[in-house]
Amino acid sequence: PPTSVLPEYRQVTVAYMQACETLSKRLALLMAKGLHWLRRHEEREDDAAALPADPSFVAEDDPFLLDMAANHSSYLRTNYYPPHNTASSPSSSSQSSSTLGISPHKDAGFLTVLLQDDDCHSLQVPRHGTHGDWMTVSPIPGALTINTGDMAQIWSNDAYQAPLHRVLTSSSQRRYSAPFFYNPPYHTTIQPFMSTTTTAARSMYHPVLWAYFRAVRFAGDWTNLGVEIQIEHFRKDLGDDPMASRRHLRVQDLFQKQGMDTKPFDVEQYAALLSMAETQK
Repeated sequence: PPTSVLPEYRQVTVAYMQACETLSKRLALLMAKGLHWLRRHEEREDDAAALPADPSFVAEDDPFLLDMAANHSSYLRTNYYPPHNTASSPSSSSQSSSTLGISPHKDAGFLTVLLQDDDCHSLQVPRHGTHGDWMTVSPIPGALTINTGDMAQIWSNDAYQAPLHRVLTSSSQRRYSAPFFYNPPYHTTIQPFMSTTTTAARSMYHPVLWAYFRAVRFAGDWTNLGVEIQIEHFRKDLGDDPMASRRHLRVQDLFQKQGMDTKPFDVEQYAALLSMAETQK
């Protein structure tokens, strides 16, 4: 908005985004410490003497976390959800798709810092162990909601799960939110590291180039190219759709070889290649 309308908007927004960046870097370190991501352990996993007595000093020196902290591709998005008139909708059910502000999805990046609207509670997640029983995430005044993303799930080898969530609209209240998406650098390849604290005894995923994953997710969200990408497409067990998994691995390789991970995203320029993720056999 113009400064004549909100003179301090830019200054406050930039300061808030920088605070979210600082918080995200700290959370990423804590996540790594919690998983005991120790390079010495990876190099000499059979030699207990190689492990430092205190694992807390290792995470700060980790190349992936340092690279993400210095070159992340994060952004802050401000959302406005106007009141939804259920009486004018095909269905008046509060659970129907006609009242969705954002359809069910998982965040693509590493983690999300969310400032919710204290007066309108619309963020929902499925109850644990269910698929259709949604519960509302009520914000705590003065607190932030933290959501792990797809890249954190791959990085942690499924130890940190990216939760499915959706947003409803209210029939009587406006809703505002300001999610900050902490994302890896575009050039980064995300892959699991092995640790005694992970939920599996082996790496569950093929390496994922963040620029490719983000480009295809963006194309699926905002274009009619007909492509879809999920982290299940990169599981080593090939998930539920082996053909789609193989296509994504091949097209990701072409994407990187053509240097597209170093160029600004352009739907028209990338359309032919990204469409291959849907059509290539």
